[in-house]
Amino acid sequence: MPSVPPPSGRPDLTMAIRQAMNAYRDGRLDDAALACATVISWDSGHFDALHLAGVVKLAQGGAPEAVRLLTEAVKLKARSPEAANDLGRALHGTGDHVAAMAQHERALSLRPAYPEALDGLGNAQRALGRLEEALQSYQRALSYRPDYAEALNGRGAVLLDLGRAEEALESCTEALAADPGFAEAHFNRGNVLRALGRHQRALASYDDGLRRRPGNASALANKAAIFSQLDRHEDAMAAAQAALALDPEHVDALVNSGVAAQHLGRLDEAVAAYDKALAIAPAHLGALRHRGSAERDLGRLDDALHSYGKVVALAPEDVEALYEQGAVLRRLGRHGEALACFEDALTISPANGDVLASAAFAALRVCDWTRAERWGHEIVLRVEKSKPVSPFVLLALSDSARLHALAARNFVRDKVRISARPPSAANRRREKIRVAYVAADDFAAAGPIAALAARHDRTRFDVVGVSYGRAADSERRAALGAAFDQYHDVTTRPDAAAARLLREIEVDIAVVIEGYAEDGRFGIFAARPAPIQVNFGYPATMGAEFVDYIIADRTVLPFDQQKVVTEKIVQLPDCFQASGDRPEPGPELPSREAAGLPATGFVFCCFAESFKIARPVFDVWMRLLSRTAGGVLWLSPGSDAACEQLRSEASARGVDPARLVFAAPAPPADHLSLHRLADLFLDTLPFNAAAAADALWAGVPVVTCKGSAFAARIGASLDTAAGQSDLIAPDLVAYEALALRLAAEPERLADCKRRLAGQRMAAPLFDLDRFRRHVEAAYARMYALSRSGTPPQSFAVTAE
Repeated sequence: MPSVPPPSGRPDLTMAIRQAMNAYRDGRLDDAALACATVISWDSGHFDALHLAGVVKLAQGGAPEAVRLLTEAVKLKARSPEAANDLGRALHGTGDHVAAMAQHERALSLRPAYPEALDGLGNAQRALGRLEEALQSYQRALSYRPDYAEALNGRGAVLLDLGRAEEALESCTEALAADPGFAEAHFNRGNVLRALGRHQRALASYDDGLRRRPGNASALANKAAIFSQLDRHEDAMAAAQAALALDPEHVDALVNSGVAAQHLGRLDEAVAAYDKALAIAPAHLGALRHRGSAERDLGRLDDALHSYGKVVALAPEDVEALYEQGAVLRRLGRHGEALACFEDALTISPANGDVLASAAFAALRVCDWTRAERWGHEIVLRVEKSKPVSPFVLLALSDSARLHALAARNFVRDKVRISARPPSAANRRREKIRVAYVAADDFAAAGPIAALAARHDRTRFDVVGVSYGRAADSERRAALGAAFDQYHDVTTRPDAAAARLLREIEVDIAVVIEGYAEDGRFGIFAARPAPIQVNFGYPATMGAEFVDYIIADRTVLPFDQQKVVTEKIVQLPDCFQASGDRPEPGPELPSREAAGLPATGFVFCCFAESFKIARPVFDVWMRLLSRTAGGVLWLSPGSDAACEQLRSEASARGVDPARLVFAAPAPPADHLSLHRLADLFLDTLPFNAAAAADALWAGVPVVTCKGSAFAARIGASLDTAAGQSDLIAPDLVAYEALALRLAAEPERLADCKRRLAGQRMAAPLFDLDRFRRHVEAAYARMYALSRSGTPPQSFAVTAE
């Protein structure tokens, strides 16, 4: 309050107070404040002047000074309910909600039928989280004044807090009927509509409020959040920045600007916004959670784990944070810890399909079959009831193509938003077909796909590489640059931006490699960036209208299975998988001792990832060891948890755990050379080991069991294309007998190896040029059909 010198003559204080009140009612707050100050300068104990000065100061946004003035007023007239109520409002404005409650209760003790005090009490109770009490206070206020807009609005806000959004909307609508110009009710109605997912109507409500009170940073921040949900990220950034221009420390606006920057691919900017928000509000769960996701996308996994860990520490029952923490631990290879996170999340939210699938997959990763099978049973029940769950985990749990297809369709229906129509290829005038291979981890996971891309006929094809997952080092980038005509790293770009890139460079055929695998970014393809989209590597249907074709062969996907795949089947004549251009094994055979193997004895091997090792197959393997004197089983270097579990499972079956040997990590060329120390590769089921192709290249025979679904027929396809079809068993009983016979009959095994060695360079499996020509023939036919306006059709490529 400014110091005003006393006038030369004593003023009429009653008239001065009347003038101050009139100025306040007219909205002339500065005039009202000056008039009150004049009175107080003559009479520092003037109750009316102190009371009104406090009310004016509160209206001007000066809650602390208002508390001082109103406290003096209450001391002068302790039995004034109005002064007590206004002091409560001022205390609420300073954040002292407990003291505010006390003043409102004092006002009500003096005047029980006081709607304004009941409204203030409700506001303080809501701020303290005492929601049911707040609701009762608002209801009492309305019992005295049914059209009291402030209480109707407060009731709407607390009903929203209680999760009763439809009732909240009705209450906010009543508030606006009582006072159409009530800006706060427009804002609150926007909050309710946002919670109900009625985004366009919410935006309209915020705009109605902002026309009446343009400087409301919270409404602008909420608009930013809605724009992000609507994928209008530029608009989200503009709204967030407008809020920050009004209040640079508005935490929600900072977080929403970070979300917008993250969606726009500006990850460093996003992290900076989250850091600024957390400097103001260190326990802000949204800022911590979003920072974790940005750090994850930047490949800063340890930082992401720290951010999610803070969320879990603050909110131990936050299922989303536990889930994301588990996902980061999985990417760090800490599968046992990931399993613990997923299991905690599943305990809290047992009906959450995403958590259930991740928990089951983590259990498979550590070979905890008891939990994997229990959760797998629940997954199958969910799928049969048309509930969504990750289709990928089912490939390792079930050999049912029908179930795989149903899971994919459920997932697409409930989890995938198809955001655009495909561009047309009909009007494109290019001599070359532009093919884009989209893969994770700089094509490391895609294996021979990069070799295929490098060999494409450049007179007929432009070849584009699009990589996500992690940034390439300079050496790797140079190698990829040589394989592709264009190479794009979209690691930090969101799916919509990556899809936009494919549209801008006018890709004709976009190739999906990972599908629904853990690192797959199917959202890029859901945005339909290319006229033709092809599943080439994911061993099951994607169940999606945005994928036109699936590359297969007559072994993995006969035409009679068209009814269980949504893509049209394209059968290559030999094998669906490219397997050439691997490094040649070195001329000298490494020693067994150097590889950790015994100097003598039969060596069974399987270098599949641990999640593909199912209990029934492991049972077979242990019986083979029991009946093969001195034999060992050589496995991939899994996580510590998986290795420990497999040793325990071996011991439980009466097999010395030392007979399980886990290979040390090695570069690809060295790993291929080491294969030659093995005698026989044992395939997995129901998800075959794509790594069997490495064994065949190194000259190690592969015993496989041909299942029913695509994923369970990969080994049969590889063996057939390598001239080893006699090593394909129809079931696990025959698989076990065949493997035991080869281990017991050295000449029979030697004959398999001689045939494999003799056919290796001529076998279709390893003829990459032959494979390339067949793939190009498939692409050319797809393109011709598209250009002619003919819908996708199933077809078989004719062998050369």
